[in-house]
Amino acid sequence: MPTEHEWEYVTRAGSSTSRFFGNAESDLDKYAWFARSSGPDGGHTWPVGRLRPNPMGLFDIYGNVDEWCEIWPPAATSELGPLRGGGYRSSAKFLRSAMPGRESRLMKPYSYFGYRIALTLEAP
Repeated sequence: MPTEHEWEYVTRAGSSTSRFFGNAESDLDKYAWFARSSGPDGGHTWPVGRLRPNPMGLFDIYGNVDEWCEIWPPAATSELGPLRGGGYRSSAKFLRSAMPGRESRLMKPYSYFGYRIALTLEAP
């Protein structure tokens, strides 16, 4: 999993606005499944890749599921884990590049939490 700093770096994709495409909440429908767009039944997750990717080619960077991030530096005593991105139940104000969240790592799994797998490459 990426750390919070890695997650924010790839989410921003070089931007300095609240979202990689700017600040307009109206544009979120093109990029994210969230409370307004995920379904009339209270929402649900959607298959990845149905909406537009960010400039780095990553889909569903905002919305769909809150993404767990690696705790760095490791804190074995902390039961709170970092979450980023917001999920299908989140309102637009929570889907931003710099909107950290915390949740108990000991809780039961829910459909609105997920993982983004990351790979660290060695320098050539």
